[in-house]
Amino acid sequence: MIVNIINSIMLIVLGVLGASALIIKNKPEAKNIIDKLVPIQGILGLIGVLLGLISVFHSFGYIEYMKCGFVFVLGFIITLVAGLLIIALGAMYGFGFIKSKALNNVENEGVAKAEEFIKKITSVQIPLGIAAAVMGLVLLIFTVTSNDAMTNSLVECMMKYGMDILKP
Repeated sequence: MIVNIINSIMLIVLGVLGASALIIKNKPEAKNIIDKLVPIQGILGLIGVLLGLISVFHSFGYIEYMKCGFVFVLGFIITLVAGLLIIALGAMYGFGFIKSKALNNVENEGVAKAEEFIKKITSVQIPLGIAAAVMGLVLLIFTVTSNDAMTNSLVECMMKYGMDILKP
């Protein structure tokens, strides 16, 4: 639960950064808040990549329980998409930071491919940002509201399939 809440916050923050041009265009007073995030966007990106990887691995925890109810299928889809969005935006913001600190004078095929990937992501930065902010809200709502449904589904599943559902 705490992982999903942290990921929700990270999605919303990265989403705001991703859609910052659109947000500032529509709400110029938001520029002051967004400007405070810009200096730390590289670090946020690195943290985002790590959290995204954790979220992707966390999503696979729902797979063995999918037969227990739709809420577990939904949990899998939401956490997987959230993790992938965090990784994409985190990579976009974190790569520049890594390149400036660790790969300053390094030129090789791997760095060139990473730069090419980042350029592709940057071309869809605003839609990714909007999707991340929306997914952050969806993940937060799902996390807060689904505990009872998951518990009830799991109890019903245990009655139907026996206690074996809980074995690794």
